[in-house]
Amino acid sequence: MKVLSVVGARPQFIKAALLSEELARRHWQECLVNTGQHYDYKMSKVFFDELGIKDPEYNLEVGSASHAVQTALILDMVAAEMHARVILTDSGGVQKEAYVLGVPCVTLRDTTEWTETLEDGWNVLAGTTDAIEKAALRLAPVRRPGDLVGPPQVACRMAKVLEGTPVSTAPVACKPRLHAAQAGVGL
Repeated sequence: MKVLSVVGARPQFIKAALLSEELARRHWQECLVNTGQHYDYKMSKVFFDELGIKDPEYNLEVGSASHAVQTALILDMVAAEMHARVILTDSGGVQKEAYVLGVPCVTLRDTTEWTETLEDGWNVLAGTTDAIEKAALRLAPVRRPGDLVGPPQVACRMAKVLEGTPVSTAPVACKPRLHAAQAGVGL
């Protein structure tokens, strides 16, 4: 089977690592495209290398700022996130980065697209000024972050959907390579 995978930013690189591994295990042909949505190829390459993702066949380089500026900014941002006691953000990508880095996060809105970050208190939604202050002063969570992209078998289930095999909610026999505790990107 042939699969086209399109990634554009750091949170998608993590998911791509899981799915690409499962597709390779099934001997499926994957064409990987990096849109370069937020950062230049060199910065993306760090994540591809650290997560063991094959080089993309195509890089669309659609980023908006100069590549040098983007690279410098993201390196500074990740360094700051790694050393923070708590991160306050309204960015979905930063919420996921905080989760992967094991840094508590306060999301400055009432909803999040990354609901798994809410488990065990790693991320708290705070849409009002009072809620923001209270959430920012809370203690760090007591457990390590959970799996990065849902249940450990998510890549297996995705592959089953692609091949047209019925998917149940029952556990799937699959051992994923990445877990939050293992996916810290060394910058």
